[in-house]
Amino acid sequence: MLASVIRFSVKHAGVVLALALMLLGYGGYRLTHAGLDIFPEFSAPRVVIQTEARGLTAEQTETLVTQREESAREHDDEGRIEDAIREREEIDIIRSFLPRQLSGKALDIAVKQVVDDLGASKLTDLGRCVTALKERYPGLIEAAEAGKAVRTMLTRPR
Repeated sequence: MLASVIRFSVKHAGVVLALALMLLGYGGYRLTHAGLDIFPEFSAPRVVIQTEARGLTAEQTETLVTQREESAREHDDEGRIEDAIREREEIDIIRSFLPRQLSGKALDIAVKQVVDDLGASKLTDLGRCVTALKERYPGLIEAAEAGKAVRTMLTRPR
């Protein structure tokens, strides 16, 4: 059987060459229209073990988040989508270790307690109150929100 295939190929070399070129052209067409937006990465899979960052303050942990957000933006700009996705997944993991910020009623109660304890009554006491809040509730107070709440408390008629 192999001998007859070889005989046919030698006798009809033009037909075999035309069929080979058609097959090569069809393969090129399918490759360009395959709908792939990225080529797969052929590197070995990595295992990343996430552990709690004991001893880090909320600000330090937030710095880690900010660094990863910047990296994700850079990866997006460079077209490295998989790396950007990995950075965003790490952000979610890091944020799960951040303490929840005081807000709403809990923040109002904390502000009232600090204002009462310090005897603050004027807007000039705003900085002292925010500093005391940050000392009493480390990592749980966002300075801008605390400042607004203290300002509201100090300007409220008594």
